[in-house]
Amino acid sequence: MVAIPEQRVGELLETSSSGFISAAAAEQNIPPINRKNTILAVTIIFQILAWVAVFLRLYARFKLTRAAGWDDLTVVLAAVSVTIGTAFVIILPDYGLGHHVLSLTLGTYSDYLYWFWAATISYFFSTTLIKVSLLVQYLRLFEKRSTIYLTIIALTVIISAWGITFVFLLVFSCSPVKKFWSWSTPGKCFGFGIGSEDADAFFASFTTHSAFNMAFDIVVLMFPIFSLSTIDLQGKRKYAIAGLAIMGSVVVAISIARLASIVETRAGTYPVADPTWLAPTSIVLSCLEVDVAILCASIPIFWPLISALTFGKIFVVDEVIVQTESRV
Repeated sequence: MVAIPEQRVGELLETSSSGFISAAAAEQNIPPINRKNTILAVTIIFQILAWVAVFLRLYARFKLTRAAGWDDLTVVLAAVSVTIGTAFVIILPDYGLGHHVLSLTLGTYSDYLYWFWAATISYFFSTTLIKVSLLVQYLRLFEKRSTIYLTIIALTVIISAWGITFVFLLVFSCSPVKKFWSWSTPGKCFGFGIGSEDADAFFASFTTHSAFNMAFDIVVLMFPIFSLSTIDLQGKRKYAIAGLAIMGSVVVAISIARLASIVETRAGTYPVADPTWLAPTSIVLSCLEVDVAILCASIPIFWPLISALTFGKIFVVDEVIVQTESRV
């Protein structure tokens, strides 16, 4: 990272013509969500739960049903991406997350922007991978070349393209790239770039990604409910698949809450541009969203390991049966 003089951000921004970051008031009482202990506790606990779910899922797939597939690979990749992103989020409080931006030195704020950039890239990858994993998992339930099977393939392509596009837009939101976190570097930022002179475009970039993310969450996680009438399952078997959709509704709720947080603060620029103070809610919700999505994708697979409930056993057995029939 480029060395930056230890000048107060406030002193620099008072002379800035762009006015992107307003001279906010002095530090206030820090709310619970802004506290380092809260951020670390929530993100680490749910990250551990997500990995426990992944390991139990893999055990069920490799040892019990012997039906491991591409959906298992994508959920592992999603978990790895989430872990990397969580590590970046854990670092952020040490560089100002939860505090007013004007209380930071320019060097500290530059470090914050670097780790925020890295964490957001990881989040964009994670949200894409977990949706793809669920869609590939759904393919086990339908016959190849059926209308609904082809619909799932189309959704997988669309969501993959969406994820890659937004990762590209974020990574290259500043030219040169390092200007995202190094304001002393000559260049220009736009879209996701926090140094952008257009706060409206900055807000629109994050809102657009969040809105599409929420919409795709609804489509992907509610898909089992929409397609129950086409699956040849009866009674408790259908209830098992419906249970997956019910758990998915929790992910959708978190996604909606995250979008609401971004809209409320205009991506950290309202009522004043104070990203380090206003960002904790949306950042923590981002971690929760992907961790809970991993739980949602994995619990129906390993449920027989932790419960003797009939519907759990039927779900895993039927998964193998349907998979076999779809390949005839």
